[in-house]
Amino acid sequence: MLYKMFNRKCADYECIGHCHRLLRDSGELVEAVGEVPFYHRNGKCYYRKRSHSRYPGTAAQTSALDVHRRAMAAWREVPHQTQLVWNRLAEEVEPHRPPFDHLAHITGQNLFVSAYHGFATLGSEHAPVPVPFEKFPPFAVSLGDAVKMNGSLVIPARFVLIDTETGYRSQYQEYAAPLNAL
Repeated sequence: MLYKMFNRKCADYECIGHCHRLLRDSGELVEAVGEVPFYHRNGKCYYRKRSHSRYPGTAAQTSALDVHRRAMAAWREVPHQTQLVWNRLAEEVEPHRPPFDHLAHITGQNLFVSAYHGFATLGSEHAPVPVPFEKFPPFAVSLGDAVKMNGSLVIPARFVLIDTETGYRSQYQEYAAPLNAL
């Protein structure tokens, strides 16, 4: 909850004096004095008590953090020339955060750590080697209404995979799963 500190307009943001200043991506100026952060919105100055989390994390979160720490340690051991290769490969990868303008890309470190986490998730934790990403070929999937047949749930499906070089279309149809597996 924000509390109004000053009623006057604060266009020059000098009402706090000597405090640490940050400019967030939203354009909001944030300042802090010790444990009290200050916010300026619409020309007014507000403050609130800084929150401190006491949640230590679950076993799964701690495990994921350990994997991440090992990934970061592995990145620091990668030779500089190989890091440059990772950076070149990362130029083709769009981030999963804004801006989604197709101009931004992730860093080589982010790509390396992502691959490291992927291998760890698959049970083969190791330092990955830089390999160019191969684009998945174009495909289309259409699903029909599910029906129960002989103790199984049948979902009529049509999956079309198109080879971009030959134009050949591979089609696969119908998927069935036992009802008790769902």
